Amino acid sequence: MDWRQDKDYLDYIDSGESAAVYIVKNIVKSLDTKNMWVDVVSMNTYYKRGSGNIAFNWIIVELFPRKIKPKYDTDPDYNRYLTWLTAHEAIEKQRDSGFHGEKFLVLCELHDKNKNKFTTHTVIAKKYWEAYRPMEIKNPVDPEWEYRIRAVKKVNAKQIRYIVGYEYELEEKIRKNGRPTLRILGIEDWAPRSTKRH
Repeated sequence: MDWRQDKDYLDYIDSGESAAVYIVKNIVKSLDTKNMWVDVVSMNTYYKRGSGNIAFNWIIVELFPRKIKPKYDTDPDYNRYLTWLTAHEAIEKQRDSGFHGEKFLVLCELHDKNKNKFTTHTVIAKKYWEAYRPMEIKNPVDPEWEYRIRAVKKVNAKQIRYIVGYEYELEEKIRKNGRPTLRILGIEDWAPRSTKRH
């Protein structure tokens, strides 16, 4: 079978799971994923209007040691498929042997780097009865989307069960708040906070 027709692989790409793995491997700086396979345990996605990209309310991943390395080809698209195939098999084997990797919750937002940026150019125009004069025209700069990490937190099985079990209720809270937070997802940020008033 041609790898481009592999339904499981196409589902992996279409669902946003491949984007989630990319974010954790390439954008999250606080996790060392260099010799690890990244398995998406749970994610909650939506489409951000005007971006054409998948956005995430949350991503939960489990990390597995990368013991097998695929034999890569010269075609980068095929190599991505090989990586997915090898990761899939390696993770399944480790799970079957009873291995449990560390699990992390990642909150990220899809951000337009060009938000509130404009280009201006001058035209000579006439307003009703006024004389011709120069006028500045402002045009919004085309959007350029990027994922920005808001929080990364180690989570346990109980916390994951809560998030997965109350997915729809949590989505509603996130909508009302405007963005996901650790608190909304039931994961308090226990970092000590200063109580002094300045």
